[in-house]
Amino acid sequence: MATVLSSTSLNISFRRNLAGENLSDWHIIVSSLQDLHLTDQRDVFVWGLNVSGCFTVKSIYAALINNRSGRHKIFGKLKYH
Repeated sequence: MATVLSSTSLNISFRRNLAGENLSDWHIIVSSLQDLHLTDQRDVFVWGLNVSGCFTVKSIYAALINNRSGRHKIFGKLKYH
């Protein structure tokens, strides 16, 4: 992945040509990867629902009880570093 992302243009090919909505989706994916910086360090899971960054049952329970807008918003706060 680091090798592919390190080149100026993405070194990726597809069996079929991208067109229409697929091409638009591809451009969205590529633009979201532009600011991605990969390192050789270990990945770290950060739980965004707790100030310490660590998962607790209490934090997920509180988020589910207090968040009436849906689970997708809760799990959208999770991050990998």
